[in-house]
Amino acid sequence: MKALLAVVIALVIGIMAYTLLKKPATDGGPPAPKDSVFPMGAILSTGSETPVVLDGRSMRLGVGEITDSRCPKGAQCVRAGEGAVSLRLDPGDGEALEARLLTTDAAPKPLGPLAVRVTDLAPYPEVGTTIDPAAYRVTLEIDVLHGP
Repeated sequence: MKALLAVVIALVIGIMAYTLLKKPATDGGPPAPKDSVFPMGAILSTGSETPVVLDGRSMRLGVGEITDSRCPKGAQCVRAGEGAVSLRLDPGDGEALEARLLTTDAAPKPLGPLAVRVTDLAPYPEVGTTIDPAAYRVTLEIDVLHGP
């Protein structure tokens, strides 16, 4: 009886661990198709692009303008401000799609078949310094945007 109880407890713990460690898709839907490639944690700069493959279809995800109104380190501001990143998804066989993402966006934003979110914008502004727009690096979380 003790052996059976130990097996049941081990099984329950294993199921709980699997459930907690499993990373769900953006909307809890099914995982990306097998012939899909996403640059998870892609780090891009102004004017740069990264390839994205979805269902065997090649696309290009590019960064346009980056603006930064975040409160600089060493300053006292009325509000925290935000960074804004303009993205462009070129499907290769049609009209390009565009979206403007903010560093303050908590949830991913749709961009065609993708869900994209800014996870970091560096460097962070500091009092008395000017950041060259080409120096910015944006880190993106990219996932499949599943339908309803």
